[in-house]
Amino acid sequence: GMTTHQAPPGGTIGNFVDPSTTGGDCHAVLNGELIAPDDWDRPLRDGDVLVLRARVAGDDTDPLRTILQVALVVASFAVAGTAFFKGLGLFAKGALQATILVGGSLIINAIAPPRLPGLNRDTEAAEAVYSLVGGANRARPYAPQLLVFGSHRVFPDLGAAEYTTFGRAAPVGEAEIGYTVPPVGPPGYGLPVLPRPRAAAPGGSIDQYLHQIFHWGLGNLAVSDLRIGDRLLTDFEGVETQWNDADGAIALVAGNVDSEAGAVLEDTDWVPRTTAAGTTRVELDFQASLFRIDDDGDTQGHSVTLNVEMWPASDSTAVRRFTLTLTHGKTSPYRLTVPYELDPAGQWTVRVKRTTAPSDDNRTYDDVVWAAFRSFQPDGADYAGQTRLGLRIRASGQLQGRIDRLSGSVDQLVPAWDGSQWVADQVTSNPAWIYRWYALGIREDGDLLAGVGLSAVDDAELKLWGAWCDTHGLKFDYVLDRDLSHAEVLALIAQCGRASPSWHTGRLGVVFDQEGRTPTFFYGPGNIVDGSMEVDWISGAVAEEIVVRYRDPDLDWQYNTVRRNVPHVTAPDRTATLTRDGITDRDQAAKECNLQAARQLYHRRRLRWQTGPEGLSRARGQVGYLSHALVSGGVTGRVLRGTRSQLTLSQPVALPANPAADRADDHLLLYLPNGDLHTSRIARASGSADPDETDRVTLATPVPAAKAAPVPLDTLWRHYQEDAEPLQVKIVSVEPQSDGTVALEAIDEVAAYYAAATSDLTVDLPQLRRNWPRVFGIELSEELLDTGSGYLVELTATLDVAGDWRGGEILAALDDGPEKIVARLREGDVEGTWAVPTEGTVRIRAVPGSAAAPAGRSHSVTYEIRGLLTEISFDGGADGYGVEEAYALFPAGVLADDGTLTIPANQQPDNSWGYDQLATMAVTLAGITWTDGPSAPTEDAPVRVKALRRVPGQPEQDDAPQDSWGDWVWYVDVLRPEDGRYPSKELDVYLVVDAPAAAGMAPDTPTATRYEFEPDLLIGLTASWVRTRPLALAPGQLAYCCTASAQDDGTGVDASVAFSAPVVCNDVLDIDIIYRRVPLDDADPTRPANTAHDAIAAGWYGRPGLIPSAHTGLLWECVRYLKRSGDNVRWEHDEPFKAEGQDAAYFLTPVVPVTVRANGDSIPDSTGFTPDPATATLIYQDGTEVVVSGDIGDRGVVTATLTGPNASQFEIV
Repeated sequence: GMTTHQAPPGGTIGNFVDPSTTGGDCHAVLNGELIAPDDWDRPLRDGDVLVLRARVAGDDTDPLRTILQVALVVASFAVAGTAFFKGLGLFAKGALQATILVGGSLIINAIAPPRLPGLNRDTEAAEAVYSLVGGANRARPYAPQLLVFGSHRVFPDLGAAEYTTFGRAAPVGEAEIGYTVPPVGPPGYGLPVLPRPRAAAPGGSIDQYLHQIFHWGLGNLAVSDLRIGDRLLTDFEGVETQWNDADGAIALVAGNVDSEAGAVLEDTDWVPRTTAAGTTRVELDFQASLFRIDDDGDTQGHSVTLNVEMWPASDSTAVRRFTLTLTHGKTSPYRLTVPYELDPAGQWTVRVKRTTAPSDDNRTYDDVVWAAFRSFQPDGADYAGQTRLGLRIRASGQLQGRIDRLSGSVDQLVPAWDGSQWVADQVTSNPAWIYRWYALGIREDGDLLAGVGLSAVDDAELKLWGAWCDTHGLKFDYVLDRDLSHAEVLALIAQCGRASPSWHTGRLGVVFDQEGRTPTFFYGPGNIVDGSMEVDWISGAVAEEIVVRYRDPDLDWQYNTVRRNVPHVTAPDRTATLTRDGITDRDQAAKECNLQAARQLYHRRRLRWQTGPEGLSRARGQVGYLSHALVSGGVTGRVLRGTRSQLTLSQPVALPANPAADRADDHLLLYLPNGDLHTSRIARASGSADPDETDRVTLATPVPAAKAAPVPLDTLWRHYQEDAEPLQVKIVSVEPQSDGTVALEAIDEVAAYYAAATSDLTVDLPQLRRNWPRVFGIELSEELLDTGSGYLVELTATLDVAGDWRGGEILAALDDGPEKIVARLREGDVEGTWAVPTEGTVRIRAVPGSAAAPAGRSHSVTYEIRGLLTEISFDGGADGYGVEEAYALFPAGVLADDGTLTIPANQQPDNSWGYDQLATMAVTLAGITWTDGPSAPTEDAPVRVKALRRVPGQPEQDDAPQDSWGDWVWYVDVLRPEDGRYPSKELDVYLVVDAPAAAGMAPDTPTATRYEFEPDLLIGLTASWVRTRPLALAPGQLAYCCTASAQDDGTGVDASVAFSAPVVCNDVLDIDIIYRRVPLDDADPTRPANTAHDAIAAGWYGRPGLIPSAHTGLLWECVRYLKRSGDNVRWEHDEPFKAEGQDAAYFLTPVVPVTVRANGDSIPDSTGFTPDPATATLIYQDGTEVVVSGDIGDRGVVTATLTGPNASQFEIV
């Protein structure tokens, strides 16, 4: 047979041949070619195949001896990287040595089975040797101990330092012993006894054991289904377990062990080690390779003697000395653990040396390693109330190396209510029983180990909650392994039972989210502090998709998720992810997901008010009625007098004497002085004169005797019809105030919310009110007003609204000042105007209804006032009637980085100029020329300033200034970009048509001849299309809109305006273009997803100039439309298209600077040339002509070429 091995990098043929053993007497065949010995230093390359065959002759003793020795050398080289057994040493505390020797034995067996030692003589058989290096469970020193709630799979912590030992040799006197250890001190000291070897092994054992203690947590635990990885612990051989006894002790594994490495015993010097204080026992681990090879190739026994000395720190003269003789005769590793009991307990010094010097014989192997040194101290920790497991594992083919995590199914046994009594030690996941157990505390012999440790809790409320949790299938299964306060733990438990902690009864209890609670209070104008009623709506972007994470047992207790969209959203853009610790059931997670989605719909407002001391009787979770003009209206008042069946009210109610047949029954809600509620259908009492209303009513259901009788003025009432019951709310906050009042906060009590508690993630959540008003946009404009003594800005805010808009308020705050109401809007009004200074920042908020009681969602913007940078507008008309204009070009220095314009006094327009005098002659002041009309900015004068002055009446040209004329004011009109081009501009156009006869027929895409950036003029627009958005449409009419992005071609003009396809924009609130850059080699961008009205698609920007400089590549554009569907307002997008790199016939021709020079010449200033549109002629200095052409290729690459008879004389630089 032949065995193939892998040579190390840089190896040669000679590395595989040991002349001391083979004499070089072998054949080397490399890749099928016989290689002469002189060429054995040839390096081996990747893929080479080397075969070594010994010459058959051998020597006089054994012709196959050379084969065996060479085979051993090759095996050793392949494993250990050296050609000599003697040079191998002992690697990795002896583990690698075992691999090498076993490998050598196997190769010998394969080469020469007829002459194997052992077939005709008593020698060793190859044995598998296994090792363990530890487990995968974690140790968490100084961290909180585990606390299991309910039932959960637990991966326990290491409860002590893990350690390994070798199987203990047989007692002294038995034949296979190879060492002698006299006992010192009382044996045992209560420490674990080393296991006996699995098989007789002279002088040692091939077995290794891993010792571990696992901590499962606090409390009364039931642990089952122990597993290593995903396999049952009982599936493994050589595993011993022991649970702690009543005192928490474990005899199988030591709980207080210090381990440190020993040393390689390669000479006869002492190697010392020192134990920790209080040590009562030490253990020394040895590994060795002990054998020799005789002339027949058989292994023979070999011994090494060690000396061991030890003495206590308390008496360095009390030295104990021992001798160990290690004997072995196999190639398998020699492994041995030697224990010593120490008396007295304390700190000891232990040292070891070999007295047998290492052999220099190539056939003798006597490497010895002191592998580990362990010192044992008594474990005096208090383990009361803790569950611990001792585990001893023998290394085997099943378990070797680093073993997988140990885990178990753990149940916390707690008292539970069975309907009549508390029953101890029950397996339960009911949040109520776990909450109570934690609140009362986990005790052992009267000592509090964990939990709050209260003496009593609100058992009555907890029993109700527990029964409700059982009905709804709510559970809490959790492993607490981190620092949390008691309040946080109680809140975590309560959350899984849809509850929150509460002390409203004076004892710890909960408020749980129970459906169908009976109303217990009424608040209206009679018991609400005047002016205290507020309604807050959740504004801003809310989540459109709800994701709930929970621990899934089927995924090895990793997180899994359930998700659903909120109602009426099909393509969510905003996702809220909630982690529900304690939930391990998919159905429970799905219910929480549905309820969270329902909250987005039904709990979007908070109702706040203040009341008198009676509010102290309110508690979170109570349900009652709320009647106020801001939220539900209705007629309310007080009882003036009456009995239990007939009442006189403080004001009349609508109660017709002859009601219509379809009129719903009238009801009266009474709030009695003791807090009781009573509801009854009512009828007109006798004596009511008005046929339509009355203040005297008869109760169909008199106030029962069990309730307080109506007391004049102290009894409140609310009139309603059967189909319009007063608003029900649930109290969520009760806060006493310093002035004696109580502030209450509530949410809407909606039955549909509780119906969402189902595991069906597709359940419909009905929209209860689909037309709540809201503001989703604010457009602002300025007008500069001359007050005669200065200027003010008139700021106008125009609102974009949706829903049932019935007016609202606009509030504003200047700079850091307070917010004030600046405009009140009536039904139908969407515009408010107020005055502000000429500079500053305004924060503006528009609210449906009122700021005190919003009727829907508000919207806010921040605006920088332009002031004097805004054109003046006066009563009058165009130039020549009310306002005069003047223009001048200035260098860039007049404009600061922050936009401040500063004109030197000697260059400012003169108030003494006559009216319109610039129309006949421009005026130059200190190098600056003022003109009657604008001119294009230049590179040297990039800032165009526009000046205005007020000229009342109808002055004629050259009329002298009048006292009533205003002073000149000025602002930046146009700023020339650095590259000389105007920034891109979006052009929106609109068309109104009667609805076409054939559905789906749209008008043709409009065209325009050109767009002039100055003065914002679109020329040649298709007839009937206009740039002004239609403000109103007649019934049946359709409005179409489209947009284009104008790009300056370098002359202030875009002569190739291209519009997007028309779309119906009856429901389009705005049309816009967004931009991004995409590298040439990247894929084309896809259509962006819909976004909220106040957001922009990820990676896209509102203007090209806003794209970060790090984003390179071609410019892409995407048209988007702001659309409204009910209350849903969002941007929808067209497919993106390239604004650069397209066919020049459709997109703008780029301007490409080309520099041309005569061959070999330098570059004079005049040779810079920009071909535009694509071809031009350049006349060189001596009159020579050359034609320069630019061609736009694929992906926007421009190729410039020179043509003409003289082209060869020039080159493009």
